[in-house]
Amino acid sequence: MYSCPNCNEETFSILDKFKSYSFKPAKCVKCGELASSKGCNSALPVFVGMFGVPVVLFVAHILKSWASIILALIVIVLASCISFHREPMAKVNIEKAKNQYWLAFYILLIILVWLMYDGFLR
Repeated sequence: MYSCPNCNEETFSILDKFKSYSFKPAKCVKCGELASSKGCNSALPVFVGMFGVPVVLFVAHILKSWASIILALIVIVLASCISFHREPMAKVNIEKAKNQYWLAFYILLIILVWLMYDGFLR
């Protein structure tokens, strides 16, 4: 069980935490406040993607074996599970979340219009 950031009671199951995000938060059964899992707040996944993946592919090429790739995938999955389990639930400001999603929608819409204009109208 995971504790609510508002009332500090352990009311969220692992499924509640897994299914929640800032736009669809889980509701605490004790206090009724909203909370979600934070997601990733570190640069480690970027570092692994930029440096770890090429190193693993290079080692796999040198050894001519899939073992290093399989081992790297196992380590990545285990590290993600541990990180997810250790990360506490966070308070949710639903208005801020809506604003972020609308901003992302408008940016994607602008990119889509630009691609349509550039690809079909020129």
